[in-house]
Amino acid sequence: MLFFQFILLSGICSFYPNYGCRTDDLSDSSKATYLLHEGDSLADEGKCKQAIPLYLASITILKNNGPWDKLVKSYNELGWCYIDQSRHDIALDSLKSGLVIGKKFLGDDHNEVLSNLSNTSGLYRVMGDYEKSIQLLTLIMEKDIKKYSPFHLIVAADYNNIGLTYSDMADYDIAITYYEQALRIALPAFGEKHIKIAFTYNNIGNAYLHKKEFTKALENYNKSIEIFENVFGKPNSVCAATYDNMGLAYRLLKQYDASLFYAKKG
Repeated sequence: MLFFQFILLSGICSFYPNYGCRTDDLSDSSKATYLLHEGDSLADEGKCKQAIPLYLASITILKNNGPWDKLVKSYNELGWCYIDQSRHDIALDSLKSGLVIGKKFLGDDHNEVLSNLSNTSGLYRVMGDYEKSIQLLTLIMEKDIKKYSPFHLIVAADYNNIGLTYSDMADYDIAITYYEQALRIALPAFGEKHIKIAFTYNNIGNAYLHKKEFTKALENYNKSIEIFENVFGKPNSVCAATYDNMGLAYRLLKQYDASLFYAKKG
């Protein structure tokens, strides 16, 4: 095990020359924390392929003695990077490993355990296993309600995530109820002009578009566009998909001038 750890860390040093000179005098725990931090930085830049060996090295150091929260986080981030790489089976294995350790040493309600469940729900959604995704998202929301309150912004995000998954399942009526509940929580906190409110209106518009309720779709798209344009200016790339959807809705309503107007903006 120690030999493998040495080889793995030596390999990291060859790819990341700054690693060795910055960590020679650090404890194993500090080295693992450094690796985890560097992996996170690369993952945030969209460089998951480069981040994966750093997370693996961190796990190698931490898996016998912890700290357990850092170990579970390493598994969580590794799993997310494997999702990004479409390596779903390996991602699931990584997340399951992290969950077992997290429940054993941190408890069911620890933030890293909840992050693990969130990543796993996202993986199941990508894999098309929507029922398992919703089960985990519902469990997360129940824990967040207990930990914070039914009206906390984290709970609003939970409602929105469940709504997105129901939209993927084409259960648009149920999705809309979750989006609207997210709005009821978020509006008093953010106000009408916040970008997160715009994205929720956009999600509602998409659901109504799929339901062929085009007037309601346009009503919500207009609310989102007003916020998007106020935040990003006009024109802007964030609005492009919404403009296209508005053009489609107007075309299906046989309002062709309006359809052409938004199609050109998109």
